[in-house]
Amino acid sequence: MGKAVKATIFFATLIFVILLIQSIAYSQSQEEVSTLVQRGVYLFNQKQYDDAIKAFDKVLGVEPNNTYVLNQKGVALYTLGRVIEAVKVFDKSLEIDPNNTRALNSKGLVSGLLGRHAEALAYFGKVLVLDPNNTEALNGKALALNFVGKPNQALSFLDKALTIDPNNTDSLTSKGLVLNGMGRNGEALIYLNKALATDPNNFYIFSLKMKLENVNETSRKLP
Repeated sequence: MGKAVKATIFFATLIFVILLIQSIAYSQSQEEVSTLVQRGVYLFNQKQYDDAIKAFDKVLGVEPNNTYVLNQKGVALYTLGRVIEAVKVFDKSLEIDPNNTRALNSKGLVSGLLGRHAEALAYFGKVLVLDPNNTEALNGKALALNFVGKPNQALSFLDKALTIDPNNTDSLTSKGLVLNGMGRNGEALIYLNKALATDPNNFYIFSLKMKLENVNETSRKLP
């Protein structure tokens, strides 16, 4: 065997070994990232938001354009009241993927809670163009419409959401709130009771129901 052939075989073997090592290293890296993502989600679900953010940051150190993790981090930041930081994270997610419905819904939610209802309507509207049956966007748009004084339009979006998912707790609760604002308290209680039947341990819904029942009781006692 000539020297040229031996050299060719040597370099081909060397390249193969290098590629094999890189492949193994990449596989291990992907496994580590997957484990970190799972840990972050677990911590988030356990309401350990600070620790969840640390896990998500480790993932983003390896995969800075991971929109799923960016969105998870954004929600964790928002839950901790770190709204400005959350908005920046959602914005980065949308820079990477302008049609990311989760980030768009999150921006809509934050905009609405900050009182920027026109912006909220725009974000939820874009989601519904991309995904007309997105119940989160339907709920969000309904609440934004209600805030700008359009309860009848709000009800139409909530009815569509409940057609898609009749047991959607958010839709049931939102419909109760909108009906209550329209003075239709009896109907409002029906939907709050349905929401509680779906999620009996939800203190927020329970408190809304009790408040509405107290209002109704006071009204009946008035001369």
